[in-house]
Amino acid sequence: MKSVIPGTLQSIPQGKNDDNSSKTIRWCRVKHQYFGDIHDYRKYGLLRLLARIGGLRIGLAWMLTPDDYRADGGKIDYLTSPDRWRRADPDLFDFLSGTVAKGSPRNLSTFENASLIPQAVYHSDLLGDKHAERTTYMDSMISRFSELDMVFFDPDNGLEVRSRPMGRKGSSKYLAISEATKVFGAGKSLLIFQHFGRVKREAYIPAQMERLGLATGAAKIVALATPNVLFLFVLHWEHAVAVDHSLRILSERWPGQFTKTSMTAASLSASVQA
Repeated sequence: MKSVIPGTLQSIPQGKNDDNSSKTIRWCRVKHQYFGDIHDYRKYGLLRLLARIGGLRIGLAWMLTPDDYRADGGKIDYLTSPDRWRRADPDLFDFLSGTVAKGSPRNLSTFENASLIPQAVYHSDLLGDKHAERTTYMDSMISRFSELDMVFFDPDNGLEVRSRPMGRKGSSKYLAISEATKVFGAGKSLLIFQHFGRVKREAYIPAQMERLGLATGAAKIVALATPNVLFLFVLHWEHAVAVDHSLRILSERWPGQFTKTSMTAASLSASVQA
């Protein structure tokens, strides 16, 4: 959901570029190239239901990273098929069609300014790889979201992996388990965007749910799977009813688009003991 936008520049000094040459990149563009793709349509539709139906106050942490100059950012063909896609969320579809499909600049600020998610608060700072940068980012975000119920994390890839430990180059594309635990400990339920890699999903999904449940002690973990993306809820009990109600409406308005798996603290404990 993040891409190259002409004129959207951040004054962030960089070291050597990715090909290890001595060239110094003095400016980098923030990635917005994914804005408005099919993953965004499902994602924003989900967030809108959580806010409008569930009444949850949500903070959106975009976890924006410097542009990697990849040519990603397609998957907008759905906007040419309104008969199939518009009925799920007509207002959202019309908004995205009126921006992305008509060639307007693809920028997250366009979505933020449209106020499509009631009471939403946005954290649009750039996220770096260094530990100090990540700590500053998370502390600032927690302060900004202090009055909210839920934090939505939108990392480029998803939860941290062994090959990219925090502090290593490229680790900003991932959310650290320690960061998720810290924000959950501040009283916020979490929703985490996770791309599927080349994994066996029947094993991968419960493994990620257990990973988050054990780390946070959450009352309930819910996974929503789409063809390429997994949405992971890490819930406090006080938010679980609102989420469950929202997801029932989601299944009616977005039939066949999300596959749900749930795990409570009790079931997690049983699975670990087994």
